[in-house]
Amino acid sequence: MNHTQVVWRDLLAREELHGRRRYANLASVAAELELPVSTVHRALQRPTAIGAVTRWPGGGFSLVDPLRLLLLWAGHRDPVGDLALRREIGAPATEVERQLPADFLLSGFGAVVARRGGNRVADYDRVVCYGDPAELPDAWLVGERGGSTVLEVHTPDPWLSRYGPVVPLCQAFVDLFNTPGWPAARFTESLIGELTRAA
Repeated sequence: MNHTQVVWRDLLAREELHGRRRYANLASVAAELELPVSTVHRALQRPTAIGAVTRWPGGGFSLVDPLRLLLLWAGHRDPVGDLALRREIGAPATEVERQLPADFLLSGFGAVVARRGGNRVADYDRVVCYGDPAELPDAWLVGERGGSTVLEVHTPDPWLSRYGPVVPLCQAFVDLFNTPGWPAARFTESLIGELTRAA
């Protein structure tokens, strides 16, 4: 994931996890992410142009429309770029999720279920996570034809672990937005209101 998307995710995650939408300056965001101020400035250009972000005189800004920023990020995200492993596993998705190594970060369906404390949306047969495939059980590295669950392991960016063992819902939404099938569509629909509530 490029630095622009890292900035977008951080703004959405801060709003989601802490209700924060206002920033006194670009430097504070840059310092938190250990990125150049120019990178944050460039990352805010398109969100400002479409009305997702409002800039203030003096250098501050506000996230005013999380939905627009969320959809902008979802449209730009290409998860194939960081896909490290895709295998079919002969176990239910929930069992695969339970057996992931401890330092793996759960995304997609499993992240939504974990963050909400249960599944009230739809059954699913795909596990999306971030981690090092070399840490997986040997049998999973081989996979099996006709397995009941598709396991997708992506290489995490250096900032992702700051949000805990389960990715924030905004990351889960973006990963599900880029996942084919009706279960992903149901899950993304269920997240829209939760991620874009009024300030």
